[in-house]
Amino acid sequence: MKKAGISVSILDADLARIVNIVEEIEEGGADSIHLDIMDGHFVRNLSFGPGFVKSIRRLTDIELDAHLMVERPGEYLKGFADAGCDSLTVHLESDVEMASVLDRIDELGLKAGLALNPATELHKIESLAVRLERILIMTVNPGFGGQKFIGEGVGKIKQAREEISRLGSDALIGVDGGINNETGRSAAMAGADFLVAGSALLNSERLPDAIRKLRNECFG
Repeated sequence: MKKAGISVSILDADLARIVNIVEEIEEGGADSIHLDIMDGHFVRNLSFGPGFVKSIRRLTDIELDAHLMVERPGEYLKGFADAGCDSLTVHLESDVEMASVLDRIDELGLKAGLALNPATELHKIESLAVRLERILIMTVNPGFGGQKFIGEGVGKIKQAREEISRLGSDALIGVDGGINNETGRSAAMAGADFLVAGSALLNSERLPDAIRKLRNECFG
C-alpha cells in the first residue's frame, strides 16, 4: 500500500451485495480491502474465515489485508496466505512470541503489520519496528464496527511517527477505528499514511464518491 492510502473495511458490509461492493471499492480507487478476522476469544465477535477471503480474491486484484484479531495468530497465517491475502496484520497483545509470527509471515512472502490496541504503549514495539511493513494504531477497542473514534489516539499517531523515524523503520502508519472525514483529517495531520474506514463509507449514499472524498479531505 502506498502512502495516503484508503483501506475499506467490509466488516459491516451487506454480504448479499458483496460483488457490487467490491466493484464500488475499485471504482472509488481504494488502495486495499481490510478484512477483520475475529475468533470470538481475542475479541467477543466472530467474522470471516479463509473461505470468504478466497471468494473476495476471485472478485478483485486489489490488495487484501487480513487484520487478525485472534489469540493464536500463528495458526491462521497459512490459511489466509493461501486464500490470497497480500498482507497480514497481527495484534501485539496476542499472547505469542511475536518475532516468530513475523518470521512466518516473511516466509509466506506477505507484508507484515502489527496492530496496537488503544491502551498499548508504543515502546512495546521498539524491537520489532524495523521488521514491519505497517503499524496499525487502533482508535477504538477492536471487535465491532461503527464505534466512536478515541481522540487520545491522535497523540499516539504523532508519537508513532516520531518513533519510527528515530528507529529507522520504513513502516507505514495506519489508523483504524471511527474513521470519517473529520477524524481521518486529524489522523492524517498527526502523521498517518493510510486510513481504515468502514461504516462511514459503507453507509454513504454512494460508496465510490465517499472513498474519493475521504482521500481528498484527509490527504489533499
